[in-house]
Amino acid sequence: STQSTWDFKQAKMQIDNALVVEAQEYLREHKILELFEDLCTHLCVQQPPNMEAFLIEQLKLKKKQGPKYTIYSQTELENIFKLFDLRENGYISKEQCKKALSTIAHSEYHYKKIQEKDISDKVELKEFLKLCDKVLGLKSEKGDDQPVARHCPSFYFNIKKKKKKK
Repeated sequence: STQSTWDFKQAKMQIDNALVVEAQEYLREHKILELFEDLCTHLCVQQPPNMEAFLIEQLKLKKKQGPKYTIYSQTELENIFKLFDLRENGYISKEQCKKALSTIAHSEYHYKKIQEKDISDKVELKEFLKLCDKVLGLKSEKGDDQPVARHCPSFYFNIKKKKKKK
């Protein structure tokens, strides 16, 4: 009797583990975690008075525009570049570029692509914007303030707050 109870518990644990693995694969395959991260980032940045209506609208835009629908403008990506070009040389190092790209990456897949990407020793703004597209799938158009990035790095909130105080 004790052996059959133990066998039953072992079988149940294996089934439970298989269900967890299956659920994790589903979430990964359909990019559910990235979707929720995007939605939460939008909420943090926009802070809409009607959260439910805002989320519904965001989902509609996401469906219409596809996976590259994002929240940063070209100007904001340029500002991220400038944060890493503190000496205003007009370029950043390979290491700085990888750190800058990592701040706007939104998945382990993108972090891995950043580390694997062959990046030149000096990266100018134009090349940085190209890398945002090539490595992270973020499109940008010069002079356009339409959203171009997906993930809101934590330091961005501090910058926005400081700018608002001025």
